[in-house]
Amino acid sequence: MRSANAGVIATAAAIVAAIVAVAASSVGVACSSYKPDLGDTAAADAAPEPPAGDAGADTSIDASACGKDLETDPKNCGRCGHDCLGGVCTGGKCGAVFLGTAPKAPFSDVLVTSTHVYASTTVELTTESGGIWRVSKSGGDIELFAAMRDARGMTVVGDKLYFVVEAGSSQPGLYACPLAGTTPCTPKLIAAAQSPHAIASDRGRVFYPDGTAGQGLMVYDTASGAAPTLFRSGQGIFASPGNVFVDGDISYTTTQAFTFPQRGSVIEVLANDTLVDVYSYASTTANDGRLFVTSDSLYYTAYDFGQPGGGVVRRMSRGGVGGCDLGGSGNAR
Repeated sequence: MRSANAGVIATAAAIVAAIVAVAASSVGVACSSYKPDLGDTAAADAAPEPPAGDAGADTSIDASACGKDLETDPKNCGRCGHDCLGGVCTGGKCGAVFLGTAPKAPFSDVLVTSTHVYASTTVELTTESGGIWRVSKSGGDIELFAAMRDARGMTVVGDKLYFVVEAGSSQPGLYACPLAGTTPCTPKLIAAAQSPHAIASDRGRVFYPDGTAGQGLMVYDTASGAAPTLFRSGQGIFASPGNVFVDGDISYTTTQAFTFPQRGSVIEVLANDTLVDVYSYASTTANDGRLFVTSDSLYYTAYDFGQPGGGVVRRMSRGGVGGCDLGGSGNAR
């Protein structure tokens, strides 16, 4: 959990007061009938999973089409052509494949490209080694890509990996490293910032929060290389966001409010800097989690740091209508 100092608490209280409460309606399409749109990036790596409940009927037809045992064949697991990429196929489902581990520090943020998996680390002890690590999607030796102790969120634009360094022993701000070349790379500081622990990219632009007074969600045009400018002020909400997503002129962020009860929220920030509360998870021990966005949906996790079984996985329409909890009330982190 991020530390809750007095400044963050005051900011969070102001954010709650400023939010325009537009609750996502729970009335709409049943959760079981949603078919996630994985977007262009995910579609390049794997075909969409069949809807839950249809596997029995579809499997028999699919099996006769390719003549494979869809229950156990790792190259045709659950459906023809669904490759487990080295994992074991059991009951038509692929098992996980171990790729690697970083020494002396747990992984935090993860980024997947067409060829590699990048992971930054969460460092709390002086004995832990922080940085960004890289391993091929097909497995192999894991390597230190950038020796930045407090690196967090990452994104790729063109031939560079852009990432933010939150605080600690390094200058906090936005950095870049070439994807090709010797490793560890020599990171280039693009702009300093206060607590920029989230990052996003869209249409050749990189977005990151800057908690410095008078700043907010910043945008960096990778083509021009000009100094980053303000994209959204968000009435102070970008002083401590959890996740950031931008699509054209549309922007979402998640945040945690240290009110009572505490709230983990998904916020849409409109072009006029108005804040819309898309969804909030409230609990005395609520923590902000992760946000994943597709072309038509928002998927959000929040959890209770005080109880291991508390939390929510929430699916919401990007149109603001409908929504449902996934996985029941036993969700944890």
